[in-house]
Amino acid sequence: MAVPAHRLLVLTDASQTRGGTPADLVEQVCRARVGGPFSLILREKALPAYRRRDLATELSRRLPDVEVIVADPGWPVTACHLSAHARLPTARPRLVGRSIHRGEHPGSVDYVTYSPIYATASKPGYGPVEGETGLRDACHRLRIPVYALAGVESAERVVATRRAGAHGVAVMGAIMRADDPAEIVRRITDALSSPIRPTG
Repeated sequence: MAVPAHRLLVLTDASQTRGGTPADLVEQVCRARVGGPFSLILREKALPAYRRRDLATELSRRLPDVEVIVADPGWPVTACHLSAHARLPTARPRLVGRSIHRGEHPGSVDYVTYSPIYATASKPGYGPVEGETGLRDACHRLRIPVYALAGVESAERVVATRRAGAHGVAVMGAIMRADDPAEIVRRITDALSSPIRPTG
C-alpha cells in the first residue's frame, strides 16, 4: 500500500492567502517549504480542471521535491485525494486518499484525512469536533494511515493526535493565512519527528 511521502500534508486554499490568487498560493507554498518537508494536497476545486493542471505543473516546477496530490482531479494524475463520496478514478493512481468524517467508510484508498479533530478558523462552527477520543476510535476502526485534520496547529495538538494513533496531520488555514508559513511548518514537523512518550 502506498502512503504520502511525509507525515505533514499541507492543503491549499488560495482564498485564504493574502492576495487570494493562484499566484499568491504558489508563493505561500514556496515560503512554507523553507520550514521543512511536506506533501501538498492541491484543492482549488473552484478552478476549472485545466487551470488546476497548470497550477499543479507550476508548483511541481517551482518545488520539484514536493509531492503534489491533486484533489478530485479532472485529468490523469499519479496521486489524488478524493472528497468523501467521490468515485475512484477508472485508472487508479499510484496513491489515493480520501477525506472522511465520523462514521464514513473510505473504500479502497491508501490513506484518509479525518476531521474535524478540533474547532478550526477555516470552517467556523464545523463539527461536531471529534477530539482525541474520536480520532483514536477512527484510527482503530480504519486500519489505514489516518491524517488528523482541523485545528491541528500547535505542537501540543500534533503530539496529542499522534498519541491517539494518527499517522500524521493535515493543515490548511494556519499555513495559508500565516505571515510566516515556514515557522508553522517547522513547528509541526519538529513535533511530528519528536519521540512520543506514553501517557500514564
